[in-house]
Amino acid sequence: MKLALDNGSIGEALHAADYAMYADLQLGRSAAAKALLDRLPSIAARFDPKAVIGAAPPSAGYFALAAIPARWVLERRAWTEAAALVPRQTDYPYTEAMTYFARALGAAHTGDLKSSRVAIDSLASIQRRLSTAGEAYWAGQVEIQQLEARAWLDLASKKPDSALARMNEAVVREDATEKSAVTPGPLAPAHEPLGDMLEALGRPAEARAEYRATLVKEPNRRHALLGLGAVNKLD
Repeated sequence: MKLALDNGSIGEALHAADYAMYADLQLGRSAAAKALLDRLPSIAARFDPKAVIGAAPPSAGYFALAAIPARWVLERRAWTEAAALVPRQTDYPYTEAMTYFARALGAAHTGDLKSSRVAIDSLASIQRRLSTAGEAYWAGQVEIQQLEARAWLDLASKKPDSALARMNEAVVREDATEKSAVTPGPLAPAHEPLGDMLEALGRPAEARAEYRATLVKEPNRRHALLGLGAVNKLD
């Protein structure tokens, strides 16, 4: 990241910062992750999507600007902070979707069901726009986010059967897709929140199976390891 910043390749630096944020959070380096988050506004201020220097396209910069704050709140289960994130409008609506996804989860977990529904409606609108534009991959990714968000809204609405059905569908769809190179990994790999949901419903053995399944596709996910009792919580 430092080399990219020194060379004025801000899109590349942002892309690297997203990978660094993911790594710091998975390794439990919360202080380093927070320091990176605090630097984000100054890096963003230098970002000119028309000045493409390095390998990263403008979309990678916008992706990182949305993903980094979302990762920070979701990995920490900071639901109030997640519900307060503000979307950044861009020419790449799948980047905005990450913020709405975090807002939907945050609102559902804090009992603000109306706000969760509003954020989910925004995800649905983005998914339709992407589908109409022929962006099949990203439309699919946003649809997975919709399913996860609706699942948590269902659980908060005392509809556990519907919640588990939606989350299981998200798992099936995510397992059938490949990771884009723009991201180090999903904001919330579907097996992991399914494990959280099963844990909340008093089904710990099934929850542990989902945490183990998370680690097959997303090795060393800290929250999955935490669910298995293999690591301590973030500082």
